[in-house]
Amino acid sequence: MRRHPFLMLAAIILTVVVAWTVWWQVTHHDTRNQPAARETRTAAMPSSSEQARLKTIAERFEHASRDWGTDPASWDKGLTAIRTPDTMSDAAMGKVSTLKRAKTLGPDAPSPWCGDDPNGAVCATWPTMLDYWRQQAWTMGARVDGMDVSVNTDGTVRVSGRSRIIIWSDTQNAITYRGIHGGEWWDLSPVTGTRTWTDTLTITNGRITARQSAGNTDWMADPWFKTWNTNPMEAAGSLTDRRQDGIPVEGQTPDLGLTHDRDVDVLANRTILSGSQWEQVFARDPERMNANTGDSTYD
Repeated sequence: MRRHPFLMLAAIILTVVVAWTVWWQVTHHDTRNQPAARETRTAAMPSSSEQARLKTIAERFEHASRDWGTDPASWDKGLTAIRTPDTMSDAAMGKVSTLKRAKTLGPDAPSPWCGDDPNGAVCATWPTMLDYWRQQAWTMGARVDGMDVSVNTDGTVRVSGRSRIIIWSDTQNAITYRGIHGGEWWDLSPVTGTRTWTDTLTITNGRITARQSAGNTDWMADPWFKTWNTNPMEAAGSLTDRRQDGIPVEGQTPDLGLTHDRDVDVLANRTILSGSQWEQVFARDPERMNANTGDSTYD
């Protein structure tokens, strides 16, 4: 059958239109709804002056948050010098930080003696964790003893540091020594050592607004942001660079009047007398003790 010329012409025109449409879409594809190419940016390192400013703020914060109680450098200055103060203040930390603490953290948290009877006389006498531990140990404290501070590309500050700690319980079982001329001394021997720690600090408008701490440093080296629920005298056995030196204190061994919790082990005093100050005592009374052998008996 013979096809009509009009139909043949229409078919040719339709084929051309379809082909042209396909060509246009391929060569002029619509990019309006396509996702934009992701822009890659590299964080700019803070300037040297800004880095110095951030480091100074970080160092101030670490000292304000970690220095507390007895200064370990005073270990040989006698009983009064090493007594832990009965109060702690976070005022210095508040000047460089906006961080908030839970009520269960730090020295002001409720004492264990308040758990069963918060309205009782014992709780009223020793209401805080600082009060409680001051009755278990005559001496507690720490000082930052070195920091490595660096600024990250995002402006946060990484601080790796070390705190030197001091702790001493009581005169219980302290060694005594009687001199040939009637003098008497006893051995004061606190424990010192170090703990390491690492913080990443966020600083905004000159103050610490966030802190991430690595590791599980005990509260002696992080007093404001840890729970004071572990015995620091037990932890003293694992201190790095641990030392237990001693000095002679003239007079009879005193009763310090501490109210020990019978469930808390106290730190043992050392069992051998040694050190330069003891050598001076031995020199005055050579017949009574042999300093070279560390003999802790007397005639």
